[in-house]
Amino acid sequence: MPTLTNTQLKSQPLTPDFGVKFTSTGDASVFDLPRNAIVDACKTSGVAYFEGFNLSLSDFEKFSDTLCNDWLPYQGGAHERVILNPESDGTIYSVAFYLGQKEQLKFELPLHCDMSYIKHSPVALFFYSVHPAADRGETTLCDGAAVYDQLQQSTRDALHKQRIQYIRFYPEGNWQGRFGTSDLNEVRDFCDLNELELTIDESTGTLRTVYTVSAVPESRWGDRPVFRNSILPVVWQEEIGKTNSLVRFEDGSHLPPEVIQDIKAVTSRLTYLAGMNTGDFMFVDNTRILHGRKQFDDPKREVAIRMVRDLEW
Repeated sequence: MPTLTNTQLKSQPLTPDFGVKFTSTGDASVFDLPRNAIVDACKTSGVAYFEGFNLSLSDFEKFSDTLCNDWLPYQGGAHERVILNPESDGTIYSVAFYLGQKEQLKFELPLHCDMSYIKHSPVALFFYSVHPAADRGETTLCDGAAVYDQLQQSTRDALHKQRIQYIRFYPEGNWQGRFGTSDLNEVRDFCDLNELELTIDESTGTLRTVYTVSAVPESRWGDRPVFRNSILPVVWQEEIGKTNSLVRFEDGSHLPPEVIQDIKAVTSRLTYLAGMNTGDFMFVDNTRILHGRKQFDDPKREVAIRMVRDLEW
């Protein structure tokens, strides 16, 4: 646990098993926190949560810039994202799902690691609470290292025996927004860079990508296998009848029902709810920690995300 000398700053465990929470108990600024204490918390605990500092979005941008200078643009993702700092570097996005609707969709989002369906997914994420929902809508967190340890041996064996494939379909008129370009050559370059197998249906203009990867790779700092993937949201989409995003084993077979059930049971048991207040924010190790959200009703809920391409530390 980091030791802080400023009496108006304190640190404590975020959960009994992972994460560190930094709190301002007075007028102390987040910029007063020792950098080495923050970095250590990020690397060893998976999550560094900051509460009571009452940062504006621009101050959040300035503070996160002190920890990282390599931000990842949102390209090739699961949906369109609205940029919240267009007059700056344009790397802070809303996590709200609109999908062509005027009002954001409020469904529960299962646990996942962001953009784990491409090679160069973010190494870490910053989440900032612009406006919490009036009720529910908490951000969910789950330690992929603990999930791995508590999965049944047969599940771990299945996930080690074969890699998984994310199979995604982008219809004409849709892929332009998802890839941020209408130039197919740029899409091909993006797919080559991220080891995506790309095919194009010339009759419909639909793009199909396939990415093959281990569901249980080693985390960046833990030097051990963790449950790190987006299996749960893709399975959920299939369960409600959607076919634009699929997950399969490398040989094309479905993940067995008993494997899915084991994953759901373990992650449900280990999930922590982070009810973020306005101005709260957190660092999340995207190579270890799964995240999602609970369902909500308040259309004003707004959470910002900033994605880290890489870190010097």
